[in-house]
Amino acid sequence: MWRTTHDQVHLAQKDAELHKTRDALVKLDLSATSPEEKLILGKMKDTCQELQVAVTAIPPSSIVNMKSLTKTIIDTAEQYHTRNEQQMEITVRDMGALNRVLDYWLLAISVFVISIVALEHVTLFCSRLHRGVIGSFSRAIFSQDTPMVEIGQWLEPHGLLHQKLPGGHMAAAFC
Repeated sequence: MWRTTHDQVHLAQKDAELHKTRDALVKLDLSATSPEEKLILGKMKDTCQELQVAVTAIPPSSIVNMKSLTKTIIDTAEQYHTRNEQQMEITVRDMGALNRVLDYWLLAISVFVISIVALEHVTLFCSRLHRGVIGSFSRAIFSQDTPMVEIGQWLEPHGLLHQKLPGGHMAAAFC
């Protein structure tokens, strides 16, 4: 626009736009994470520099040359955008996989902890039950009111003293 009108307002706008473009490229260059991104940004910076030289040259560069440089900048910017979209898709996919792995680990750890707590409760219950049954049984057997009887004397009246047990063993063997 400045070429046809020679109005200083258009020249100032052109300079402001070129300055914004340089600032944006510097910010993008700082955020580049891969060598491929750095190459793409380097190409964009070089082409912008060429465009700035073409715009400010006296005599000015041809419109066809500036159009070609502008198209190169736009194509390179689209290439950079496509590359970033691909990286984002890979990152999102990897984060999803990591999230699933962490979910499974959390579930496994939870089941393990719950199993240990449940096992402790069952053990405690059995321990108390065992102490109660054995305690009451031993109090009944060894109390002063209960006469001591030998096992043989108790087994004989019931016909168990010489009875064969499974496996061919004799009950008397336990006496």
